Amino acid sequence: MSKKSFQSLKKIFIKKGFKFKDFEVQNIGDYAADDADWNYKDIRHLNTIHKTVHGVQAFVTNDVMCNINLQKIPIFGFEIPMPLIQYDYSKHNAIYLSALGPYIILVNSIFEEINETQTNVITRFSIGSKGIFWILNPLIEKLLKKNNKTLMNEDLPMRNRRGELRKINHLFYKNTENYSFEFSENIERANVFLKKEENNILVIDKNIILESKDGEIIGNSNGILSFFITIDDEGLKRLWPSTCSHEGAKLNKKCLKTNYLLCPWHNRKVSPLITIKNDKIEIKPNIHYAIKVTDDKISFKYRNDPKYYDTKPFKFLNYDD
Repeated sequence: MSKKSFQSLKKIFIKKGFKFKDFEVQNIGDYAADDADWNYKDIRHLNTIHKTVHGVQAFVTNDVMCNINLQKIPIFGFEIPMPLIQYDYSKHNAIYLSALGPYIILVNSIFEEINETQTNVITRFSIGSKGIFWILNPLIEKLLKKNNKTLMNEDLPMRNRRGELRKINHLFYKNTENYSFEFSENIERANVFLKKEENNILVIDKNIILESKDGEIIGNSNGILSFFITIDDEGLKRLWPSTCSHEGAKLNKKCLKTNYLLCPWHNRKVSPLITIKNDKIEIKPNIHYAIKVTDDKISFKYRNDPKYYDTKPFKFLNYDD
């Protein structure tokens, strides 16, 4: 597939009589370049995290996405439809084409790796128009800057969360060199995994869990082997993972919807791993975790094999597997 660069696209429109106004935005963040790439490719979060834009998906492949975005205009408050074509020109080099009435909007985002957990995101905007419409280019620039700031404020906590997990030896699986639009749509997967030197089994004293309080953190302080407790009005105690195994979202009591957690990033339903009533422990079968109870210990095993999810059907994890 032939793909045009940001500058090539701009030259084509200039030959057709468009004049362009350019500006650039840079953000340095505590996350990997792959985390920025993932964030831009993550289709499902668009209608969950963002409040000013909603996407209607038309076409998607590994490296190309076509949407009609319903974009709320910050100053005026109403929504307008904006076509959006997004593709990878090269690794960590994303191109966006859109239009707003008589205006062509070209965007180029480049993710420059500073180190394994720090990235500089450079986003270049070009606003093209013809004739009298050139007068309003500064207004379009103001709207785009405001919209970009809003989107980044909503996106950065996702990237920073992944950067936080990377610092405690968590990694994130992808099936292509760059993250894939198509891959992002499968929210049943567990793409979070631990580095090889990390143990994927955690053993906890049974009494710690039996005596735990509502909201208490159990196990590791953070990550895929960290859990938390809820206790409902009838005294039913549940133990939940505190990290969504799909892409690393932080889970807590705010995510609780009666009998399940709702991931704040992708609306994925997460079930409890254990329920306890009158000190009777019931293990809930799970695809990603296996649990074993002995006289005085409870052991948790995480599958830690993201390639397992490349083939369906998925099966509950057995502790002895």
